[in-house]
Amino acid sequence: MINTKPEIGISYEEQVGSTYIESSTEYGEMWKNYLRNFHTAKAGITEEILQRSFADAKSGYGSIHAYDWVSEVFAQAKVIVDLGCGSGPFRRHGVNRTLIGVDISAAELRIAGDHGGYRLIRSDVSKLPLRSDFADVTISSMALMLFESLELVFSEMNRILKPQGLAILLLPASKPLSVGDIQRYLRLFKILNISRLDYPNDVAINRLDSVALRAGFKVISDESLKFQYVIRSQGDARAFLESLYLPKVDSEKFEKAVELAGKWIGKSMGIPLRRLVLSNS
Repeated sequence: MINTKPEIGISYEEQVGSTYIESSTEYGEMWKNYLRNFHTAKAGITEEILQRSFADAKSGYGSIHAYDWVSEVFAQAKVIVDLGCGSGPFRRHGVNRTLIGVDISAAELRIAGDHGGYRLIRSDVSKLPLRSDFADVTISSMALMLFESLELVFSEMNRILKPQGLAILLLPASKPLSVGDIQRYLRLFKILNISRLDYPNDVAINRLDSVALRAGFKVISDESLKFQYVIRSQGDARAFLESLYLPKVDSEKFEKAVELAGKWIGKSMGIPLRRLVLSNS
């Protein structure tokens, strides 16, 4: 069930009119419209891909997926707030604890609600309707790169966290990748006519440590790990491409990329991710 006026916290203000991007620039408006449409039409796609992607056998972590990699950090936490929760990928970790999911996308929240395990709030993550010193842990999984006003988001995370609370961030990374991974990405990028995958706040993400420091956090750990998504069918190839943010790619180029990826059945696409753990004291 999606709460629009939750009992959690001291007060609540209606926050459903805004979305990931706050910028009034043409670039910001483009991203705002694109993300709204993406998360309506493709709700749950990020979880679908990452639940099917497992750590490299040589990583030392064993056969885990990205959400397990995140959840091992908050094993003892009792109150967790998942910012940009999407379809609710941490639902099985909600037993015997309070797990709150916050997202602006009604479509994503509907899927999370169907799955259960979360108390859900539809809200802008930069204006959380939660009281201060409320959570043991905040999570942002594959969402932080979509929030343009990172300073506001970090400030809110710090506000709702208890002293010595943790913020766990899962983000796209550029490495590690194998030579084969790089070659496959370059072939896809050539067809898509892009040089790399873009996000709304690329510049801010590249200076994440300094943003976090200014908001009162210190870095506990910063690791990167590759997860492998095995393409077993044409449908898998399409799903992988569907999960990427490609705001400037037309349908013709997209279909050509799907056709190429469909030739890689039995091969895997490496997905490099970064896990950053912060403490607010």
